[in-house]
Amino acid sequence: MNITGTPSESYELKTSLDNLMFIKTEHVKYLDAYGFKININNKNIIYTGDTCTIEPFLQFIDNCDELYTDVSKFGGAHLKIEEFMKNY
Repeated sequence: MNITGTPSESYELKTSLDNLMFIKTEHVKYLDAYGFKININNKNIIYTGDTCTIEPFLQFIDNCDELYTDVSKFGGAHLKIEEFMKNY
């Protein structure tokens, strides 16, 4: 956060959260990528992060209140928006 210039009083770092689960996904060949499932204020939230597939998150989608995912016009390293909208 220091390199972004974000003042330390504007955030709180947590070392662990009981309501957070990391979900391994696929992005590009040489990088590990993760999204997560978190419960905040009784809302189940899924954030896919950088991913080229929605598959690892499907088991959680029916029970989520909010879904945030990174899409692109062309696909490749990210989900193609047309495919995502057509299938989900």
